Amino acid sequence: MHSFDAYLLALHVPMDVLPILEKIGTYRGRQDLYRERAPEILQELRESAIIRSVESSNSLENITATRNLEDILAHPPQQKKPTDTSLRNEYELIGYHNVLSRINARYKHMTFTDSLVLQLHRDLLKPAGLGYGGAWKNAPNPIKEGDKVRFETLPPHLTPDYMRDLHQRLKDEMAYKRYSSLLLIALYILDFLCIHPFLDGNGRMARLLAHLLLLQQGHEVPRYISIERIIEERKEGYYDSLYKSSQGWHEKKHDPWYWVHYFLQTILQACEAWDSDIKETEGGSEKERVLRALRRVEREFSLRRLEKMCSGVTRESVRRILHDLQEQGQVVCMSKGRYARWRITSSFGQGQAHGDKSKSVLAEIERRGDNPFTIRDIVEACPHVSRDWIHAILNTQREQGRLSCSGRGRGAYWHRTEES
Repeated sequence: MHSFDAYLLALHVPMDVLPILEKIGTYRGRQDLYRERAPEILQELRESAIIRSVESSNSLENITATRNLEDILAHPPQQKKPTDTSLRNEYELIGYHNVLSRINARYKHMTFTDSLVLQLHRDLLKPAGLGYGGAWKNAPNPIKEGDKVRFETLPPHLTPDYMRDLHQRLKDEMAYKRYSSLLLIALYILDFLCIHPFLDGNGRMARLLAHLLLLQQGHEVPRYISIERIIEERKEGYYDSLYKSSQGWHEKKHDPWYWVHYFLQTILQACEAWDSDIKETEGGSEKERVLRALRRVEREFSLRRLEKMCSGVTRESVRRILHDLQEQGQVVCMSKGRYARWRITSSFGQGQAHGDKSKSVLAEIERRGDNPFTIRDIVEACPHVSRDWIHAILNTQREQGRLSCSGRGRGAYWHRTEES
């Protein structure tokens, strides 16, 4: 609402934003060509994108599960009201998958209103048995990092009116067609996150609503390339741009362009990846084709699944390349035999670099002993290491059972486990 009020009446698009909008428009114009040229590849991309989106959007909130998503969906937990964190996380993954699947199937028939947003939020939290799903917040929910408040969100008593006005402004501006729909979507997501209308699930809802709005405005890329995975890979910029653009929001003195620029760059990166996947799937060496498939496949996958995505590459070659990547720490074999399963590690694509940085982060974790810490603590202690790389190391340590995490998002606390 504030972004629409403060900027649309006198909108001056920065010069560096216009070329991004033009490039995204060019890729949008190729969508029909993609459908005609590679329908079988698009089917593979659709299957991979939804899994990757569910995993990454929840991982951003530290919602992960020990079982892979395909197994969870095929054999969901049976506990009606989960009290165990790992079971609740499985239900939350199922909720996100349900809503995302519904959006992909029904977006043309969805009217973007308060009622729809509340309904999607209800469906997101319903599998986990969370009774406050589908209702605006009834208590303050400031955005925190550890014990520090990063942003005071809108008070609960103002939330219903602000959300109603925000949806009306978006509807009006979309109808007027005075501005790029991509700019309007970006401003909507910024205002949504500043309002923070729900007690829980705001970040995930924002990403689901961005997915829905992009599809409704004719941008099909999120059906085939996971926007959430790109955000997870660039999460330092995600949080930083939102923080910068939220400052002064209550007074309508904020600068939305930090966030708008990040959002558009993310969409452009997805478009470029989609175009690359279509053009290059049949070309390149065996290793290049396997690496491209690994960039599209789910985080945990079967050998048979990867083989199917690498047409023309023999099983022996796929296995050899996987074993080479395992020696580099980029993938891990979870089980052997005919139904062997593999997992992509957070070091995928990094090769054998960053060894010194990893050692300094691990040394800092060791120095803290049994005391809990946040990612920000490690960032301050290791200023030469990026937040993304630190988060990747922490996730690897968690996968290996050496660390555990409590809480979500930037306010999460990390702890050493007894096994470590």
